[in-house]
Order: sequence, then C-alpha cells, then structure tokens
Amino acid sequence: MRSYESSGAPRAAHANGLTLGLGRLWVMHNNLASRSAVQLVDAASGALGARLPLGGANCHSPLFYRGRLLYLLSASGGLGRLHPNGTSDTLWAAGARYFSKGLAVVDDIAFLAVALRQRAAVERNFAASEVAAFDLLRHVLLWRRPLPFPGLVNSLTAPRVGPGCSWRACATGAAGEAAESLHAPREAEWAAALRAGPTQGGLFGALG
Repeated sequence: MRSYESSGAPRAAHANGLTLGLGRLWVMHNNLASRSAVQLVDAASGALGARLPLGGANCHSPLFYRGRLLYLLSASGGLGRLHPNGTSDTLWAAGARYFSKGLAVVDDIAFLAVALRQRAAVERNFAASEVAAFDLLRHVLLWRRPLPFPGLVNSLTAPRVGPGCSWRACATGAAGEAAESLHAPREAEWAAALRAGPTQGGLFGALG
C-alpha cells in the first residue's frame, strides 16, 4: 500500500481525518501555520488528485452532508462547509477563544464539541468541553450543553443511529434508509475537482 508524508514542519501540518466519496479518500490535511486543505486520493490506485483549500487553518472532521463537505474550523470553534466550486463558508463559530473538535450529523442537526482554547498540550486533559447543536436547514444554533467530565473531545458519533455518523450524515426512522444517497457527493457537481491533478492547486484556475 502506498503511503505519503507531509513536507510541513513537525507538528505544523498533518493528516487528521478522512471521509469517502466518489471512489476517493478525502483526507483532511490540518495545517497550523497556514490554510488547511482536503487532499483527494484515489481509493483503488492511491494516486493523488486535487488539493482543495478550506476556509482557514487547523481544520478537522470532514463529513459529507447533502452533497457538500462539512468540516470544523477548529481555530474559531466553528463549523464550515466546502462547496463543489471550491468556495467555503462559515455556518457558525463560537469565537476565537474556542476550539472545536468532534462532529456528527443526525437528522439535519450538526453536533460539534467545543472547548475553551488550551495554551499548552497538557491542558487538554482538563479542558471544560461542551456539545453544541446547530440546525443545518434553518442555520440557527439550537443549544450548547456542558459535558459532565473534563478533557478535550476528539470525536462524536451516534452508534444507535448508524455506524458512520462521524464521517457521513445519518438519519433516524424511515429517512435513515435514504440518508446515504441524499448526503453523498454527486459526481456531476464535483466533476472539476475529480478531473484536476495534484499540482494544479486549489479548485484550480479553470474554475477561476
């Protein structure tokens, strides 16, 4: 199996998560020093594809929702969304004093873990964390609830709803059966990204 290494400085850039779609791995390349990106990797051959820049540095938790790629803008305690044309928008952010890590989507509600930013790595063990619920249809924050234990949250999921709610959106009841096709990326929409090579940069000059 082919492997890849980052050329970034130690602890400055690393792969921290991935999701699957359209026969590719969508690998989150978190960069603390500059803009994070999603690197496409062909699941069958391991060939590198396009590199899609995101809305900021220090991003986590890529997840497909209604054909778009949701992710955490961790540096602002926020939730972002990547569109097929290469643009990103911020759906919600707690602010610069906060850090977000851990994302799951159930029934059009995004659940993300938010904590006060830590100054040193050891402080992650004692961080006061909470879970926020954001309505993805109405674009409103529903609630924020503190967790009853200290420590930074790494991931969220809903195993009683579906085994993959941390990497693709899930739904309960009868809607659960159709959730996979509803939320999966569509090849026609992402065609430019799928055609682009690894050296063309971003969503490539062709899209302007």
